[in-house]
Amino acid sequence: MRLMRESLPKVLVVFLTLEGVAFGVAACSSGDDAGPPAPDGGALDEASTTEDAGAADGDAGLPDGAPRVCSDQNFCHTALPVEATLRGVWGHGAIVWAVSEQGDVLRWDGAAWKVHAAALGALYAIWGSSETDIWIGGQGGLFHGTGATSQAVTFESVTTPGDEEIPIRSIWGAGAGDVWAVGGNVDDATYMPRARVLRGRAADAGASWSVDPLSSEPLAFSRVWGDNAGGVWIAGDDGSDFAQSSGVYRRAPGADAFEGVAVSAYNDEEGPMQGGPGTLHAGGAGADGRIVLTGRTLSATPSFWFGAAAGDVWSYEARDLNDPPLRAVWGIDGGATWVAGDYGRLRSWSGTEWKQAAIMVADFPVIEPLYAMWGTKADDFWIVGKNIAMHRMPRTAP
Repeated sequence: MRLMRESLPKVLVVFLTLEGVAFGVAACSSGDDAGPPAPDGGALDEASTTEDAGAADGDAGLPDGAPRVCSDQNFCHTALPVEATLRGVWGHGAIVWAVSEQGDVLRWDGAAWKVHAAALGALYAIWGSSETDIWIGGQGGLFHGTGATSQAVTFESVTTPGDEEIPIRSIWGAGAGDVWAVGGNVDDATYMPRARVLRGRAADAGASWSVDPLSSEPLAFSRVWGDNAGGVWIAGDDGSDFAQSSGVYRRAPGADAFEGVAVSAYNDEEGPMQGGPGTLHAGGAGADGRIVLTGRTLSATPSFWFGAAAGDVWSYEARDLNDPPLRAVWGIDGGATWVAGDYGRLRSWSGTEWKQAAIMVADFPVIEPLYAMWGTKADDFWIVGKNIAMHRMPRTAP
């Protein structure tokens, strides 16, 4: 894998490793039905949060006896119309869309969720350029949503080149005429990972799709996103339960191909560790412009963060979270970088310290896995997961 030596933005990487055999098995499973891991001295819980301590309750205006829907930090839980493991979320203005493993497309109209489309097969990703130009992807490939208004949007299957048995797991675009869709799985016959990297260049119905040469890499890609400099990033691993190899690639602005970005694992005391990263769970752009990756190293060591200054001169920041898998990364200029994952983990990174978000609205902690985030402002964003959709709301004066 080649290291891109020019115009390489800083890269911040979290590699989650799990201490103890039982903990490792739980983290490498889906995490949906297993119980939460035992408390760990390095993990934070909602009671230990240092964010907005003593802040006003987000439900201060509710009538006496009404169920609480917003946490002390204004993470407001919304009611879903159906059982839904939400894997992707995206919006435009007041309209927010989410897609589920059950094959539903849900639409938030500003007041409530409704099932907008159904029976599309397992869905994993959503992105759009406007409220009437929306792409979703999943086990059945790509679907394009268009209509005169958001209420009238209908989703149609799009025929794309490449192996259509490889599901689409992530979508991102620089605009209506430049959309990327990636996916991967493990071949049932050979047990080898397979990749699918598609680029759509049409600004109309999205008929002009091509297969990028990166599809030949022996990896199951699961993430695509863009950075502030205009580059495109793609990441994935070998697709197995205990991944032994992974890859991170960037296509710089103006470049005609992706370049591999070398990512090494470090230990504060021992220096570089053998083998580098294995599993990659998520990737995205952080609030400070650095690229954030979450995953698990090959050795049974704690979690670490890594950064790259430029070229092949790498620096690193180690941070032990002792967390289960973190499935989503989100950040926006002027705010914090957020990571979310299994057992209701939702943490923010200010640039100097981690803070656990307070998202409880009942007597019991949130333990559902969280899979995706999207928003437009540092204090206005959505987090979705298994039977959960939370909206971080801006505070209003009492």
